[in-house]
Amino acid sequence: MVFNKILRNVFYKLGFQIGTHPKIFLIVPIIVAILFSTAFLQFKFNGNFVDLFSTDSGPIIHEEKLVNTYFKQNQFGEFDPSRKSNVGHLLRY
Repeated sequence: MVFNKILRNVFYKLGFQIGTHPKIFLIVPIIVAILFSTAFLQFKFNGNFVDLFSTDSGPIIHEEKLVNTYFKQNQFGEFDPSRKSNVGHLLRY
């Protein structure tokens, strides 16, 4: 019962403040949302699954380097995306 009274008083005071100052409760959340949305400008997407789910010195890293050294991609002319050995970097070219 004590918790209900405290909670009721807190929500009454909050509702009273919102009712007396509605512009502040409309403008401040919009400004905060705009400020927090600037973090999306610095967000970098990493779509390379090898980097995300393997260790830095795992065997797949060495195999990928070996394949890339012996079988270089011809990105000019007749480029076939299905023959790409590293699909994670496909959109960067």
